Amino acid sequence: SPRAERDESWEAYRGLLRTLEVTTSNPDAPKCVLSLRALVVWSPAKTRLDAELRKTNLKRLEASLKYLAGKLNRRPYTKRETVQKRLVSLRNHHPARRLLTVSLQGEDGQLSLSFERDESAISEAAEIDGRSLLVTNDETLDPNEMLRLSKRRDVPEKRFATVKGPLEVRPVYVHKQERDPRSGLLQPGGAPGLRSARTRIRQDCRPAD
Repeated sequence: SPRAERDESWEAYRGLLRTLEVTTSNPDAPKCVLSLRALVVWSPAKTRLDAELRKTNLKRLEASLKYLAGKLNRRPYTKRETVQKRLVSLRNHHPARRLLTVSLQGEDGQLSLSFERDESAISEAAEIDGRSLLVTNDETLDPNEMLRLSKRRDVPEKRFATVKGPLEVRPVYVHKQERDPRSGLLQPGGAPGLRSARTRIRQDCRPAD
């Protein structure tokens, strides 16, 4: 391919086409079966990226847990309930939360925290590295066309983001002609502002020579 000619390290995608049948899950609705074409794509480059990202996420979560373990039995982490809430906060929505086994032992004031990697969970996660699923109901698309169109889906997504995002406009300033002439004496509040206003009044009211 042209890409392989330009980059010797590039490896081609691999795909497997399958047919999926999806049925309605509502028992009260009439049964409906939808036939879809699914392409399972494996990318060698994405496989490496997924593995590196998993290692990075694991190290970050382990560093956070190690930092918390060093703070135990000192305010504010003297109570078990407080530490448990902090653990939930650290692990909530974290990509590596299912890859570590965390254990909190002891009572208030005598707490200890331990954690270790779940090798079985890590191996299970590694099995899908580099894999993605493309699904369509268009029977006219071949695997190459499905992959090509999928790679371009960020184009309409970015356009939608532009339409739905904030609109950048130039600030508009309204100039009002009718003003109180005394407003020219207004200065910042406090003693310095008051002294400045008095000085200006004396200058304006000084009799002409």
